[in-house]
Amino acid sequence: MMLAIYSQFAQEESMSISRNCRMGVHKRMMDGTYKTASTPFGYDYVDGKLKINPEKAKIVKQIFSWYVSGIGMNEIAIRLNSQGVRNEIWRHGTIRCILTNEKYIGDTLLQKRYTTDTLPFKAVRNSGEKEQYYVKGTHEPIIEKTVFDNAQKIFSERDKPSGLAKERSPFSRKIICGKCGTSFRRKPRKGCVCWVCRKHDEAAENCGIRQIRETEFQAAFVRLWNKLQAHYKAILTPMLRQLETLSEREKSGDTQLAELRKEISEIKQQTYLLTRLNAQGTLDSAYFKERTQELDRKLQTAQKQLHANLDDKDGERLDELRKLIGIFERTEMITEFNEIKFGQIVEKITVLSESEIRFDLIGGIGFTERIVR
Repeated sequence: MMLAIYSQFAQEESMSISRNCRMGVHKRMMDGTYKTASTPFGYDYVDGKLKINPEKAKIVKQIFSWYVSGIGMNEIAIRLNSQGVRNEIWRHGTIRCILTNEKYIGDTLLQKRYTTDTLPFKAVRNSGEKEQYYVKGTHEPIIEKTVFDNAQKIFSERDKPSGLAKERSPFSRKIICGKCGTSFRRKPRKGCVCWVCRKHDEAAENCGIRQIRETEFQAAFVRLWNKLQAHYKAILTPMLRQLETLSEREKSGDTQLAELRKEISEIKQQTYLLTRLNAQGTLDSAYFKERTQELDRKLQTAQKQLHANLDDKDGERLDELRKLIGIFERTEMITEFNEIKFGQIVEKITVLSESEIRFDLIGGIGFTERIVR
């Protein structure tokens, strides 16, 4: 109970510091003085300001010129790669980011992404949840506004949803090429939908794994589900028991883990005592702020070390494996693909070849399945 109280005090202090920092960031965004951490391609940071890099700027201008003349993003990437421009690998996504970045007309849109307000903090894309700030004339432009506006008009026309092309799929961002490590993209065909390696789609010589029909992924999942449904007690339950045994052994023999837990407890206790003394008015406010910030840094460091410890990772894996077993205990075999069941247990699909794929499930386990044509 005392540890829980100490933790709450320490967490609240950390949250308070975080809120104060965010207020400062928002204020700088509102008055246009906020400096972004990243430098867009075509610019360099010089004395805290964005300055045009002449060599890179030529490439940016060429990309916009090609695009407004009707050349697609994939073709632009292929041209840049074939020319060996700056020895970089150009992809569809890279070209897309350049074409839609307002910085190339000298403006800056702030808070495109934001950090969540609750623990654990996560950086997510701002889709209207938070206010954004558009600041004009923050630096020298590379592209004329008319050219940029024409590119956005073409982009919006090509990006309009049309039939199967923009239909949301449960396989989105989950299929990875086992040969080159690139993600697969969805490609509608006549009467069917296929998934293809992005590198192979750009040029066949980049990757030898060809496209696979979505129905073949679905059929492979149905077979995997039914196998696990019939044999999970013989496959998953013994695995869970072995991991639990190993985890207990590691916990009992890990002195480093015990020291980390003790250090975290002591830091939280010191923070709690400082908070009490400050509330009673017996501490100098400057000293209190400096000391609590120091303790907060130490606490974050110790917690990161604790989370990086093997038994913490095993604990998370055990919870996911128990969840996986619980899912099969409450469900039955299926005769057709089920999006909900797929989303519950599958984290990633790795395409090993055109005839074999591996399903990586929650709990850190994987099973291979053949592609049946």
